Amino acid sequence: MKNLSLGVKYLLGGIVIFVLGFGVWGFSQWKESVHKRSRVVSEQACSKCPFVFKGISCYFVQERRKVYFFKADEFKINPRAYGVFLIQPIKEATLTNAFIEVYLSAQDDSMQEVDLFPSSLATSAISAADTEEQKKLLVRRIGFVTRLMVQKVRFSIYKDEELTITFTADQALTDLKNGETVLRGFQIEHKASRKIISARTAIWDAKENVFKIPSEYIAVTPKGKAKGYGIKVNLDFKILKI
Repeated sequence: MKNLSLGVKYLLGGIVIFVLGFGVWGFSQWKESVHKRSRVVSEQACSKCPFVFKGISCYFVQERRKVYFFKADEFKINPRAYGVFLIQPIKEATLTNAFIEVYLSAQDDSMQEVDLFPSSLATSAISAADTEEQKKLLVRRIGFVTRLMVQKVRFSIYKDEELTITFTADQALTDLKNGETVLRGFQIEHKASRKIISARTAIWDAKENVFKIPSEYIAVTPKGKAKGYGIKVNLDFKILKI
């Protein structure tokens, strides 16, 4: 479980390294990683974006067992907007139509250790460069990545090959400084009980490893539907009042 958490935490950092051409990304805890080459979009398609890639995917295998799968229609790094201004040195990473699967073994005693939204994208990319010269070049080309934006994301979490939890969001915004993620158009489903919770806004708390829904939500069960306010939900679908 610890290896899985570290792999998920540094996944997007690895994607940055991979698409920039620094070679195959890997950590000692992963026995094998497989990447699908992405198609680079020309600069004319997005003159203000230093990197734009279409169709990126990768999966990771540990002890001959797939433990993580990721794909997105588009990955890009672009200047971050502050009001009407685009600050060139300050960047955000954007994923479009992301689909992620996490596979846990029967020996994993808790799903709460999974770090769903990594806060180390920029530092992972820089630290993986082979030389100081490469690190400086990477910083100059990328700038400071301060936010991760995902437009349309779907997570599927498996326990011993059985799908247990899915959740979706129309948009996910992660502040890479504090690790907080705001999800808009959020819905989470527990497959065994067929319970669904929907909310306009939810917050992923990386410290507590729970989804916090501070405002109104709608809960749907096989017995009916109800509204409520102020709950938090972990990845075992345990629900508590805020």
